[in-house]
Amino acid sequence: MRDQATLENARIDLIRYQQLVPQKAVPEQLLATQQATVHQDEGVVKLDQARSKAPGSISLTARSRLRSLDALGCVWSTPEYRSGRRH
Repeated sequence: MRDQATLENARIDLIRYQQLVPQKAVPEQLLATQQATVHQDEGVVKLDQARSKAPGSISLTARSRLRSLDALGCVWSTPEYRSGRRH
């Protein structure tokens, strides 16, 4: 919710800067920075939405790391796992 509000505020500022740059009231760098901020905030909101669709699941990065370790025999090296006595 907070990230969505941050994005909305960033979009409002972006519109304001888009109107002010042609009037030379603010530098173009400020507009470019605000555009980058909007893109960054959009990414955060998309990440929040993805997390809310699958609560409690681990990230794809974590899964791929576990698979890599499993392939090396590092993750499931406990005697209980090897003997089939898993929890």
